[in-house]
Amino acid sequence: MFKKYPPQFWLMLLGLIISTTGTTMVWPFLTIFASERLSLPMTAVTSLMSINSLSGLTASILAGSLVDRFGRKSVMAVGLFGTAVAYLGYIYAGSYWHFAVLMLTSGLFNPLYRLGSDAILADMLSPADRVQGYSIFRMARNIGVALGPILGGIVLSSNYNIGFMGASAALTFYGLITLFFLRETLVRDPNAKHENLKEQIQVYCQALTNKPFAHGWRVYFDGNLCCFDVGPAGCLRQTEFRHCRSHLQLAANHERLDGGFPASVYHTDHQALP
Repeated sequence: MFKKYPPQFWLMLLGLIISTTGTTMVWPFLTIFASERLSLPMTAVTSLMSINSLSGLTASILAGSLVDRFGRKSVMAVGLFGTAVAYLGYIYAGSYWHFAVLMLTSGLFNPLYRLGSDAILADMLSPADRVQGYSIFRMARNIGVALGPILGGIVLSSNYNIGFMGASAALTFYGLITLFFLRETLVRDPNAKHENLKEQIQVYCQALTNKPFAHGWRVYFDGNLCCFDVGPAGCLRQTEFRHCRSHLQLAANHERLDGGFPASVYHTDHQALP
């Protein structure tokens, strides 16, 4: 197993576990922290999450072109260091707008290192090894997500600032690994034509008008709600959710990944699907 993948793969895996553990140590408790500091109702504080999601969506649309134009390693490092600075900023945030700017910033930087990491994996692994490689990374991310909240519950009960510094340090550690130890995997072709923003938006519109693809994502987002449901309704949603992957696969077969949509369209497939 260890000899099957290059050393860079395992180095990225280590950085992923550490950074995910650090960020999830804080993230589940961030709305509680903001509510306590701002003395605002939770409904007002949760609007910060909407700001983060919208900025993340925008960055995801742009990130595919960025990693192809500027390289996977550089975009990934910028995303890691930018997110690390945002987490440090929460220590000094004292108003709603401070939190809004930090949520906007972390939403913009976070997809950069995630998509950069996915692109490096795609470049580094052969097509036959990619499914298992992405599965290992998925498992490593789940390890971090499992460990982070446990540590967060222990650390944040005494001091939130320690948690923010820990998250920032974990992201900075992964950023330093990326900067000094990872090699760039993008093979630059001087004759290659880069997509402009208009062309990329057209590709996204093409993806959204593909009925199996669009239906698959609708089922996925609806299925995510099943963890909050109980009783027959939850069972129905879980049943429907199991068919989500087949809808996405049908769309992928209709529009081949290597000849159709950019990597950022499929980015969340590696991140979210079990």
